[in-house]
Amino acid sequence: MILLRIYFCVLLLFSGSETLKGQPLDTTAARLEIDSLLQLNKRLVAERKLEVALEAVEHAEKIAFVTFGEKHLQYANCLLNHGRVYYNMNRFEDAEPLYEKARQIYENTTGKDNLQYALCLNYLALVYHDIGKFDKAEIFYKDVRNIREKILGNQHAEYAKAINNLAVLYVDMGRYNEAEPLYLETKDIQKKTLGVSHPSYASTINNLGVLNFQLHNYKKSEEYYLEALKIKEETSGREDADYAWGMNNLGALYVKIGDYEKAELFLLNAKSIREKVLDKKHPDYAASLNNLAELYSETGYLEKAIQYYMETIAIRKSVFGEKHPEYGLALSNLGGAYFQMSDFEHAELFFLQANS
Repeated sequence: MILLRIYFCVLLLFSGSETLKGQPLDTTAARLEIDSLLQLNKRLVAERKLEVALEAVEHAEKIAFVTFGEKHLQYANCLLNHGRVYYNMNRFEDAEPLYEKARQIYENTTGKDNLQYALCLNYLALVYHDIGKFDKAEIFYKDVRNIREKILGNQHAEYAKAINNLAVLYVDMGRYNEAEPLYLETKDIQKKTLGVSHPSYASTINNLGVLNFQLHNYKKSEEYYLEALKIKEETSGREDADYAWGMNNLGALYVKIGDYEKAELFLLNAKSIREKVLDKKHPDYAASLNNLAELYSETGYLEKAIQYYMETIAIRKSVFGEKHPEYGLALSNLGGAYFQMSDFEHAELFFLQANS
């Protein structure tokens, strides 16, 4: 199965040596240091300097705990940012309890009708979505949508992000009829509030391309993909992870319609960009390997396909674990390649593993 991308929306000032001995800082000084460390953490996450980001947020968390206690909003904010670092490291099982603990603090201090509470729910939904717990993800995405609609109204960009994420989930669940009106509503809101040159608008156009791909409307899908890719190139340049997803999606489309020469060009470019801006252990890089394997399987280069499928399996096992549907899908794809080679013994082995 071809994998498509749907988009969802250093200087360490470790001056608080007294806090590490259990002595709280003055609360004003503590707030300033925590805020500085969290801003630094966010910048480092954006730059993919995740190990240093983790050090920054862990230090902020210690200061917040000692100075304000474990039920304070400052501590909840640190937990939320700590979870984001783990999420970006693909350590989903480590992120989830931090988000949940932060959620409980927000609920007890600010109540549920609060944008920070909604943000925490959104992060939890993303974790459950990524680990394949779709029912739990749907509940949280709907809660986020309802809170943002109540506070911001249904024409706000943050509301649009909420319904976009819900639509992404519905596509992954195969509920295409429910996804399409949400995407179209997202597109209309973003066009009014952000404009047609905004990256978020481009992501929604891309998502409509994915939806039409799944519905076998390939010409319409290509039109959406090309429009989104043009905006991404103009706003972010070509050395960008989102631009790579656009290339990946077009490559997957061209595999499907049998334009294999064009497909290989786009898929290899996407793989090259991801190798530069992410790394070879990232699930997006694995998606590139999987799609290239699909191409080579379609065109009869089965040994090459098997090599890429095996690399995909190794990454997904490391990132998602053996119970995730993406891991099972990769095993099934590898079994299919062996079946094409008439190696029925290996084919049966991987088919059985995929269904276990």
